[in-house]
Amino acid sequence: MIKIMTYFTALILLPTVAFGFVKSGFSHHSDVYFIAFGFAIFVFILVLVIGIGYATHRSVLLSNDVSSLKGDFNKLSKQVNKLERTISSVQDTIYQIAGKHSPAQNKSPTQLTDYGREISDKIDADELVRKYVENVIIPDNANAYRIQAACFTYANNDLMDDATLEEENKIEEYAFHTGDPISFAFTVVGIKMRDHILKRMNMLVDDVDNHTG
Repeated sequence: MIKIMTYFTALILLPTVAFGFVKSGFSHHSDVYFIAFGFAIFVFILVLVIGIGYATHRSVLLSNDVSSLKGDFNKLSKQVNKLERTISSVQDTIYQIAGKHSPAQNKSPTQLTDYGREISDKIDADELVRKYVENVIIPDNANAYRIQAACFTYANNDLMDDATLEEENKIEEYAFHTGDPISFAFTVVGIKMRDHILKRMNMLVDDVDNHTG
């Protein structure tokens, strides 16, 4: 507020001073008032342009700060979402250990249970695999075990970032209505992505057990 008041004071005062200075310096000239007024107008415009330039500069800085804050908030939001998915994955494991209904068999190589196939239908997992399987990052010369790990990593950590709002809603609504951990859906998608990639690479699911990582 003080800066603004100082600026407007300068905007008024400096042209006035300039007018008086030129008037006294050119008092012998017949057009002294015209010259003094013209110089005062010049000073006024100069101060005005400087003020506009400063205000524009501050506006750009503020805009960049806001954009940076938005970026930081989005990153934090994604990290929170990933933490929630990790917690859900732990719940998934507890469910399986407790012997409650699970989307996957509690043996290796893991396969979908009947309940897992029901989840697959509810969330349209085949369509998710079709759209996003190419986003799975497969290491060079990866074996079946590493392919499976890559699929589960993508499904748990990145699927929801790539999915459309409609697809996100479908997965979240499934978890809400059934009371299941949302990671059940990720497990289903991860298994189906693994099967899709292994088939494309002429590998068998049983090959997963031939490697330890």
